Amino acid sequence: MMIQNDLQTIILAAGKGSRMTQLLFGKPKCLLPIANKPMIQYTLELLIRSNIKETIILVLDNEEELIKSSIHKLGLEIVITYVTITSHNDTATADSLRAIKDQIMKDVLILTCDVVTDHNLNEFFQLYRLNNSTFQCFLSAINSEKENQIPARKLNYTKEFDIIGLDVNIPNRLVLHEPDVMFCDNVPLKRSFMKKCSNFKMYTNLTDVHIYIFKNWTLNYLEHKESIKSIKADFVPSIIRKQFRHQQKPDDNSGVKQRETEKHMFDFVQNSEMTTILTRLQSGDLHCDPKPGQYPESLIKCFAYQADSGYCIRVNNWVQFCEANRVIMNKLRSTGMNHVRSEMIKSNIDGLIGTATSVGEKCAIKRTVIGSNCKIGDKVKLTNCILLDNVTIGEESIIQGSVICYDVAIGNNVQIKECIIGPRKKIAAFGSFTNESLTEEMLDL
Repeated sequence: MMIQNDLQTIILAAGKGSRMTQLLFGKPKCLLPIANKPMIQYTLELLIRSNIKETIILVLDNEEELIKSSIHKLGLEIVITYVTITSHNDTATADSLRAIKDQIMKDVLILTCDVVTDHNLNEFFQLYRLNNSTFQCFLSAINSEKENQIPARKLNYTKEFDIIGLDVNIPNRLVLHEPDVMFCDNVPLKRSFMKKCSNFKMYTNLTDVHIYIFKNWTLNYLEHKESIKSIKADFVPSIIRKQFRHQQKPDDNSGVKQRETEKHMFDFVQNSEMTTILTRLQSGDLHCDPKPGQYPESLIKCFAYQADSGYCIRVNNWVQFCEANRVIMNKLRSTGMNHVRSEMIKSNIDGLIGTATSVGEKCAIKRTVIGSNCKIGDKVKLTNCILLDNVTIGEESIIQGSVICYDVAIGNNVQIKECIIGPRKKIAAFGSFTNESLTEEMLDL
């Protein structure tokens, strides 16, 4: 079992969750429960499965203490260093990375706090070391949400996807990355790119889940290039494109004046002695200095690992939140929940029940996640639902395919189907709602 000592790990948990603000209700995004576990627990467990013993977590300064105490209660065997980002500014992901650059001494593994997966990263690391990747990302097949799995379909939800290009001739070589595309009428490709890499396959059914490895020297370029704001939207595509750029040789004096004022990525490339030896071996001559040309022998090499089984979901909006709960619930129902179901068979309960939650008599609860401190009245029927903490449901209410947020109170004999009920909402008795978003503000998906 190999400890990943050659990598430094950073978890990005300083985001404000702008796509799911109503669900968070002012709480840290990384503590949002998925199947009654805080979201960041899935990321930390992923690191532990992958033999990583310590990590840095980037958090907002006004959320540090709450996140610290919540993670401490989990009792996970991993050493955590917390680094704070000011909450007064809307700090982009690249700016967050610049802020802690001086603390990063090795190649860096970067993850977000919202990755929910049953994988480990061992094969991902093997690919990185085998190819000596400048940059490497983790790709997953897009989870196909069924129409009836998404509540409040009246909301204007536009599905985003990534356009990924992989070289046909070089396994796993990443040559194109267009993130978060909404429409795919056309993809502009430069003639120079097509000339250097004419045989590649384009995918729209692969998702970049924001698990990255960067060579340490790329952070020097990031610090220099202050115009880069987003790691995924700006930094990653920039590195990938540089595989096809001209690499100026040391004896090339063209453009000296321009280079005095502006540095390019190749000015920051640092290769270890071992890398130089491997390059010489590939060239077939151990005695000559390697002179790598343009793609595919570029000094910058990008690769992608593809997960072809299990699940890997990035929970950064309402739809993925529902999907993650559904996937985890299905897995627990088929494996780990057998003992729970047998204990609760008398109550006709098939679901996850949080601590200090009470369930009335003659309730029918199927494929449902119920948070902590909830009160479920007698003869309530819940099917395919997600209830967060402190929810009260009156007697004989029937709720199907819905998300009920924090501190909601629902009266007796209420019928709710495929709705989202916002925090602190009060639903009067005998109400009936279908495909509605009952929140103070329109949700931004």
